[in-house]
Amino acid sequence: MTSSIRPGDRPPSVPTTTDELVRELERVRAENRQLERALASHATVDRAIGVLTVLGRISPDDGFTVLREISQHTNIRLSAVAEHLLAHARGAELPDVLLGELHVALARHAGAAGGSARSGVDASAPTPHRCDAVSPCRADRSSSRSPRSAS
Repeated sequence: MTSSIRPGDRPPSVPTTTDELVRELERVRAENRQLERALASHATVDRAIGVLTVLGRISPDDGFTVLREISQHTNIRLSAVAEHLLAHARGAELPDVLLGELHVALARHAGAAGGSARSGVDASAPTPHRCDAVSPCRADRSSSRSPRSAS
């Protein structure tokens, strides 16, 4: 196998001037910052999925689906929804719009064949208020009104 690069030639992607080196360094630093943010966001989402798994007694796959549905239905970034859920697990109140969507999404997935059955919870057993397992989510506040009208 012969190489098309002759001795002394540099591959086209290697910066050759100081300006090119500076631009490449700036690009790599920006990419590094973006990757660090993505990694932190991913870890937050993973922890929130764990909270949903406990609260809803659902599988991690269903936990991600619930998280995604809440994000889509409220038009709030997935990572922001995850941050709110983690704060809620530590005792903070969940914004009403997220609280309503949380209960709707958990009800949709906990009763489904895939949700409760995979997590080992008896689907015929009465389901406790979902948020009481970790922290009260002000059930009295949410039970007086429906987050969505049932059709």
